[in-house]
Amino acid sequence: MDKYQDQVFAQALKYTGNPDEAEDITQEVFLKAYESLSAFRGESQFSSWLYRITQNELIKRIRTRSRLPEQLEENPETSFSYSDMFKKWSASLSPE
Repeated sequence: MDKYQDQVFAQALKYTGNPDEAEDITQEVFLKAYESLSAFRGESQFSSWLYRITQNELIKRIRTRSRLPEQLEENPETSFSYSDMFKKWSASLSPE
C-alpha cells in the first residue's frame, strides 16, 4: 500500500503544490477506495482505479474551492492558485 500511497500523494502534490492539502487528499482517496473496494471489478489495474478516484477527488476539491468566498481563498499559507491546479489537472487528461 505504501507504493500506492506515495503515488497518490505525488499526484495530489503535483496539482496542489501544498503538502498539507496533498496529505488530506491522499487520506480521502484511500478512505473512498476502502469504502468502495467491492465496486472494483478487476477489469483494470488497481493503480488505474486508484488514479481515477484521485482525479475525482481533485475535481471535487477544485469545485468546492471555486465556490468559497474570495476572502477564504486568500489564505497566506496557500502557495498555489486553484485555477492553476485546475489547469494542470485538465492538461493531464487524455482526450478520450
